[in-house]
Amino acid sequence: MPPPAKRGIMRNEFRQPDEQNMRQLLHQHPEDLPGLILRLAWLQGLSREEIVALKWAQVDFQERSLFLEDRTVPLEEETAGCLAARFENGGAVSPYVVTGATDAMFYEPVCKNCIRFSPIIYGPEQLKSMHGLNENIEYNCLPGAVRFYRNLILAQK
Repeated sequence: MPPPAKRGIMRNEFRQPDEQNMRQLLHQHPEDLPGLILRLAWLQGLSREEIVALKWAQVDFQERSLFLEDRTVPLEEETAGCLAARFENGGAVSPYVVTGATDAMFYEPVCKNCIRFSPIIYGPEQLKSMHGLNENIEYNCLPGAVRFYRNLILAQK
């Protein structure tokens, strides 16, 4: 007997993102790291593991292709431009704060300066919804996080 549906989604069923929302996100992140990751995943079909393992040696800018272990991926123009811009910037990956400490582990192979913690104190309802369809943070959790980052910035002066 198959496992019961969880939150309306059957096991191994994938939800496709709304194209209009994805295009808006890509427009908001033309050449930064989140935009590049979205382009590689959504437009090019790379998995999280393939994105994390990707090296500059696997990118052919002239042929606009990525050479992965099991296939060659032709790069769509937006993704090629985003990769080229990052490469021209020295190819460095800047430190990036990932507020969900569990997700940050996937950035560690890419950037040693990834901050892996969360200054938010989650309530029981937020913990239950973590990584679910209705993941959320209560409004009253945010002032403490803002105070934490304010104090952290002030301490650096």
